[in-house]
Amino acid sequence: MWFQELIEKVMILKKAYEQLYGQEYILQAGSALVDKLGKYAELLASEGNLKTALTYLSGATQVLTCSQIFA
Repeated sequence: MWFQELIEKVMILKKAYEQLYGQEYILQAGSALVDKLGKYAELLASEGNLKTALTYLSGATQVLTCSQIFA
C-alpha cells in the first residue's frame, strides 16, 4: 500500500511541476523514478490492470524503449 501512495504522490508532484512551469517533466533514463514507475506498472500489469499500467509507463517510454523498461 505504501508503494502505491508513493507513486501517487510522485505523479501529483510531476503534474504540479508541469502546470507551474508550463512544460513537461522529462524523466531521465536510469533514474530511480523511472525504475519505480516501471516496477509499479509491472505490479499493475500482473494484477490484470494493463491499461492503467500503460498510463504509468507513458512518461517513461518517451525516454526508454519497452525492452529497457521490462528488462
